[in-house]
Amino acid sequence: MDNLLNALKENESLLKDIANHPAINYMFLGILRNIERTIPEDCRQQYYYNLSCLRIVLGEKTECSINAPVIVIDGKLLKLADLGYVRSHINFKDALLEELYHEMLHLASTEYRVDANSHVFGYSGFIMNNIDFISSNQVFNGLNEGFTQYLTILNTDLNMANYDLQVECAKKLVELVGIDVVKQCYFNNSLGMKPIFDKLETLGVDIDFLYDLEEKCHSDLIYHLAGNDKEQEEIKPFL
Repeated sequence: MDNLLNALKENESLLKDIANHPAINYMFLGILRNIERTIPEDCRQQYYYNLSCLRIVLGEKTECSINAPVIVIDGKLLKLADLGYVRSHINFKDALLEELYHEMLHLASTEYRVDANSHVFGYSGFIMNNIDFISSNQVFNGLNEGFTQYLTILNTDLNMANYDLQVECAKKLVELVGIDVVKQCYFNNSLGMKPIFDKLETLGVDIDFLYDLEEKCHSDLIYHLAGNDKEQEEIKPFL
């Protein structure tokens, strides 16, 4: 049984979304297959379920639902990619590929807990009330973005997103505890960060290492999301 194709067959709306855009249509199944291979086998059911109800929309913002996964694609980027534009050193199809891959990883690592009125993605969680965020627990949001982009670079050889410091932090975490442990926490939301904590304890590494790493990542992430062009600070000695 091909679980991925079955999930797509259940989602006629998604198939219509991508059929209207040649650039997405061209690369979409390849992205999905690649991500499927990246996810540990025992964590893939969440991915298939999310694909079965995913929508892709254009624009900067859209309503978020606790039971309807949505990926928002920059409409201008998509248009340029569809037209095959290349500007300076940027191939817009490559930019779209990177964006789609990164966002699809977020989809694959998100659990929508409808009964609990919340969803958890990677290492971060939100408590929701219909479509409004009412509180959040983003303890490891910086590392979440870093590992998402780390996997994106690993599988696409593309890195145009502004997550350099977060990626470096994610690399150091992977080097310390191993990629299998980091993947289990990222793709299996029920585990939380416990496997990483346990591995750090086994290695004799103080847990403050992880919180210091995240503080560095998250502060830089918030700064850039606010639209600042601050140069990346040198990474702390603990890296």
